Amino acid sequence: YKPWHMAIDIASRDLPNIVAAASGTVIFAGCAGCSGYCCPPLGETYGGSGYAWSIQIDHGNGYTTWYAHLKNIYVRSGQGVGAGEVIGQMGSTGRSTGPHVHFELRRGVAYGSQVNPLGYASW
Repeated sequence: YKPWHMAIDIASRDLPNIVAAASGTVIFAGCAGCSGYCCPPLGETYGGSGYAWSIQIDHGNGYTTWYAHLKNIYVRSGQGVGAGEVIGQMGSTGRSTGPHVHFELRRGVAYGSQVNPLGYASW
């Protein structure tokens, strides 16, 4: 976590599956963070711009989590997920420096409402 970054980047060249940090409802699952072309086809590890393939989950407690730069998405908007449930696969799509998941905790839904996720181990 860096104050100017407002997220945690978790990297792995093995491209593991990504799991939900807590239970909730998927409110976005798709291509995000740019205008025009920004996502390669699902299943591609690299390419695009912005956040690219991303998932946002509403946890019903005033917080949402955002998972970006994915290679694959395994959930859809409106779907309920449990804590630890596989929701996607790590990639390096969008504005990315290598395979990782960009993980944000937001107080609310909107971009700009990010908070330091390290301070919320139990929310």
